[in-house]
Amino acid sequence: MSIKVVCPNGHVLRVKDSLAGKTGLCPTCKARVSVPELETSSMDESAILNILGPYEPGKAIRSSNTPNPFEEEAGQRRPAKKEMRRCTHCEKEIEAETHICPYCKRYIGGPGDL
Repeated sequence: MSIKVVCPNGHVLRVKDSLAGKTGLCPTCKARVSVPELETSSMDESAILNILGPYEPGKAIRSSNTPNPFEEEAGQRRPAKKEMRRCTHCEKEIEAETHICPYCKRYIGGPGDL
């Protein structure tokens, strides 16, 4: 790891963790630069366990607002995959019902579209 430090003249430096709390010279402008102490986390193991809650075997830990693609609730269906085709001009993949390619802006519909 390294610590990001900015000298008084605006030069951005990255220094080793072992230099935390010490003062040195900027290699570019020779200005005095103080390296801040490393921040230590105030959370201990018991605080983390309180956030996670009690252990329940077989229960997956994940955010409640993140949908699980492997679980489908009763009565809900996944949206159907859109049918795709290639643009005849630029060869990029586009939705099948598209008549103007969003990439090259060419009309790619046929006579049956009129």
